[in-house]
Amino acid sequence: MRSARAVFVLVPFLLSAYALYSITFVLGDLATALHTTIEGITLAVTLSWVGGAVGGLAFGVLADRWSRKGALLIAILLFSVATTLTYLVRDLPELYALWFLVGFGVNGENGISYVILAEASFTSLRGLNGGLVQGTYDLGVLLGALTASLVGGWREVFLVAGLAGLLGVPFWVGVESTHRRSKRVPLTSIFRGGLLRLTVVGSALSLSSLLLVVALFSLAPTILSTERGYYSAIVVGALLSTVAYALAGYASDLWGRRRVAIVLAAAAVATSIAFSLAALSPPAPLWSYPQTYAVLASYVTSSFFAFYGVWMGELYPAEVRATGTNFDLLVGRLVGGSLGPLIVVALPFSLGISLGVVMTVSSIVAVASAVLIR
Repeated sequence: MRSARAVFVLVPFLLSAYALYSITFVLGDLATALHTTIEGITLAVTLSWVGGAVGGLAFGVLADRWSRKGALLIAILLFSVATTLTYLVRDLPELYALWFLVGFGVNGENGISYVILAEASFTSLRGLNGGLVQGTYDLGVLLGALTASLVGGWREVFLVAGLAGLLGVPFWVGVESTHRRSKRVPLTSIFRGGLLRLTVVGSALSLSSLLLVVALFSLAPTILSTERGYYSAIVVGALLSTVAYALAGYASDLWGRRRVAIVLAAAAVATSIAFSLAALSPPAPLWSYPQTYAVLASYVTSSFFAFYGVWMGELYPAEVRATGTNFDLLVGRLVGGSLGPLIVVALPFSLGISLGVVMTVSSIVAVASAVLIR
């Protein structure tokens, strides 16, 4: 089946998520080894989102000006080598520099992958493939958890994740070269004429989506961590969201991107409000705790973001497709990715209520943005 060629895009994307989230499970060990605090190590995670914002746009421009496939290879090599070199870090500045580069490469890889799927000729189910690809982020998290539980220490976690990233190169060989020679237009055209509206509204949807998704997936484990065996709920949630993202992408192929995005974002408003209310409930055993089910429901409804990258890639003209898509993602990565969890913890409520408030506002903005996209 020609549609099976999507695996050539999916596997490197999965390995990029694996690399990016490998640090999540060794924060405490890293803090001890580098003689700092958890907060000091967490700054590296923030820097990876900043690097991702810059890298996504830089690789987007490179993909438009030169080659989609060539830029994709450079991005794969960059995040793989930077993750591998983290095995050798001796102090915080080295960690910060390398993890900035990891984010730079990972989000460069992700942004180009969306565009390649939007342009792919091997399938008409671009939404499904986009959902499958986006859903691999959860599988990447699970791979990181599994690696941390099996290998000897934090250095080995980075070594394994980095070398695994290089396995994406053989799959890259099979990626369809979608770049076609066309008239050269200024990259600033995404801020002019009819594209200006798409850039503004697309950026708003990116910001609201990533603010919800990053805050939810980063902080939900902490909210449930007071309950015994909470990790099982996170595994169930990751698997549920992987399936939900694929189904959301497929639904967008059947009924249209805009319609499905509006419906799912509206569902996210409802589950976000339920999340806030569940935070008021007293502690209970994990599977009798309302907050557990609110987390799982929110994981599922966050799938309105599943096909975002493919959708934007379809809307921008070929000459600036990668640049426009990655500029919109830059806004989301800078605000939602790097600042999302900080915004939640800065609110004067309990963590559960604060997260529910941020998710509610984000999903309302997402509904409005999806309505305005034409």
